[in-house]
Amino acid sequence: MCDRNERTTLKNRLAGLGLPDYGFHLFRHTHASILLNAGTNWKELQVRMGHKSISTTMDTYAELAPQRKLEAVGIYLDKIAELTQ
Repeated sequence: MCDRNERTTLKNRLAGLGLPDYGFHLFRHTHASILLNAGTNWKELQVRMGHKSISTTMDTYAELAPQRKLEAVGIYLDKIAELTQ
């Protein structure tokens, strides 16, 4: 995903800021988490992350969107309530 020069540059910049040696995957996960929790759909995230299969995207990043799980439960409960009224 990135070459040695990019990793070295990132490491040096982070050290210059007094930050730990975060790798590129941390930034990738953060990017995905922000998008998911902002409501981006899975297909768009798949494209942005460059995954061939949407299942790779979902298997990798589903745990990063706990709010989406709560929203899904809320939608389900609302629909059940509509059916029982």
